[in-house]
Parts: sequence; C-alpha cells; structure tokens
Amino acid sequence: FDVVSVGMFAPWKRHDMILEKTGNRLVVGYSWRGEESNAIVSDLFSAGVAVWPRVPPARMCEVYLASKRLLMAATDLGGGERVLLEARACGVPIEAIELAPDNERLAEFLKCPVFDTKYYAAQLAFGI
Repeated sequence: FDVVSVGMFAPWKRHDMILEKTGNRLVVGYSWRGEESNAIVSDLFSAGVAVWPRVPPARMCEVYLASKRLLMAATDLGGGERVLLEARACGVPIEAIELAPDNERLAEFLKCPVFDTKYYAAQLAFGI
C-alpha cells in the first residue's frame, strides 16, 4: 500500500484524511462504534480505500513495513501514540510517518526513543 492509516473507526481518528492521498490506500481499524463507524467505513469503501478490521498484532509489523507511508491523522484528543511507537519499533522510518498538521502532541512521539525488550531486560538486571 502507498498509505496506511491505523486506529479505531471513530471520527477523532480522521481516517477520512486518507481520501486526500493518492495510490493504494488502506485503513486498519478496530473498536466498532455503531453508526459512526458504519458511516466512516462506507465513505472509505466508496472512495476505493481498502479497509481491514482487526489485524492481529503479530501481523501489524508486516502491514507497516509493506506500506510506503503511515498516516496518523488523529486529533490531539484522538490518541495515536501506540500506533506511532509500534510502527517505529517495527522499523518504519520517521520520514515515512505523516502526522496531522494540527496535532503537535504526536510530533513528540517521533523524537523520543523507542525501547525494546533488550533495553527493558538490561534495566531489570541493573535494578537487581
């Protein structure tokens, strides 16, 4: 895919911003919210966007790495931290991540370190 957007099918995730992008587009979503989610998915389908519900966490790394860009269009109240850290931990370069321009809070997650299990194991060993 050229662009992937990940997150709950909810208005504050602003998956509709993927409609402004060209190429093969994918939205991976979860947490259905009744009519709100129905409307979002319907609009995405109508515009030719692929929609995959509930991709298992073990496969998300493959999705991130198989996509050219990650779009995180959530509002500043819409979360997105987990997706950004997860994608970075999978090896998605910061240059391939696009944030909504009005969400300065998420920009911090492109600057911070991403720790792995080796780091946490070393911290535990240090503490013992």
